[in-house]
Amino acid sequence: MANALGDTCKTNLLMAEQLGTANQHITTAYIDTIIPAHPFNEDLQITCGFGHTTDTDIDMTLGDLTLDVGSISITNGNLETGGHVEASTHIEATTHITAGTDITSTTGDIKTLAGDITSSNDITSSNDITSSNDITSTAGDIKTLAGDITSSNDIISTAGNIEATAGNISASGNITSSAGNIETSAGHIKASSYLDAGSHIDAHTSIVSATSHVKANTYLEATTGDLKLPAGGVDAPLGNSLFNRMQYTTYYGGSSFGAPIPLVNVAPYNNFTIPNGTYNFVLFCTGVVSSMTFPFELFTSYTDLLKDYSVKVDFQTCDNAGNPSLGFNNIVIGHAQSAPADTSKITILTNSTLVYAAPTIVKITVNLEYSPSP
Repeated sequence: MANALGDTCKTNLLMAEQLGTANQHITTAYIDTIIPAHPFNEDLQITCGFGHTTDTDIDMTLGDLTLDVGSISITNGNLETGGHVEASTHIEATTHITAGTDITSTTGDIKTLAGDITSSNDITSSNDITSSNDITSTAGDIKTLAGDITSSNDIISTAGNIEATAGNISASGNITSSAGNIETSAGHIKASSYLDAGSHIDAHTSIVSATSHVKANTYLEATTGDLKLPAGGVDAPLGNSLFNRMQYTTYYGGSSFGAPIPLVNVAPYNNFTIPNGTYNFVLFCTGVVSSMTFPFELFTSYTDLLKDYSVKVDFQTCDNAGNPSLGFNNIVIGHAQSAPADTSKITILTNSTLVYAAPTIVKITVNLEYSPSP
């Protein structure tokens, strides 16, 4: 039997007990079929020991990718699956995270630096959910157990709830729950544009919509904080508006019930400058004995005050000190006598039905309601 084949050999059948040795490897072998297919006593760990990088796709059609200890790190790509994504600490991607069902982080954050977080079912994190763009669930909830839900664009739940158990919900765009609730148990709800819930909006502290509207098909509730609409309003159709108490940002002109200001009824009148952005003025005052006129001037930063605003004045005796209570007779509102050409200043003269008797204290309230000419 020959034991040397030479530099080049072509044969129909080659039978050998061993190809190569430990010190003399076969550099390249071109083989189309090995029968039976032998595992070479090798698993994925042995394969990765020789090299664990690839520039081709890994397609797991039926199986799962499970990491008991390690992490999945994506520097410039996406995390996308038709199943669910679950991590014991955090899920973080440079662009976006997409799952066909759930995205769950047991103890850490769910975070994207430049893309979306999208799931066809639940998105749940024990801490923060943060996206540089949209956070979207098409059929489930968006929920954090201890952190915040924060989006640089929109937060959208098509069929579920948006809920932060112990944190805040905030978006630079819109917060929309088409069929569910928007809720925080300990924090605030804030959108730079609008809030829209298919059911109710419930915040432990404040509800804030910076530029547009807040809408809930059932109710809005802020347990301990404020409902703020700096550029919007409250629209209750069909007369279904109910306010137990209205509280305004009010300027008191340096007066109080304990320190009323004595008004003079000859020019120059007392004047008070209401701060910019304040439309309610309350004055505790006393009058001139035997007089029936309580005049003062109100200075504002609002141009065309008498044309663009309706000036509503209330006059009441808040402490008559044993004297008869002063009744309201009439009121005169016009341009300021101290500066007739300045349309941001006005004079208000309130007249009583009885003459003033010391030391009666009068409370005068002025509301400026925006009502410009069409």
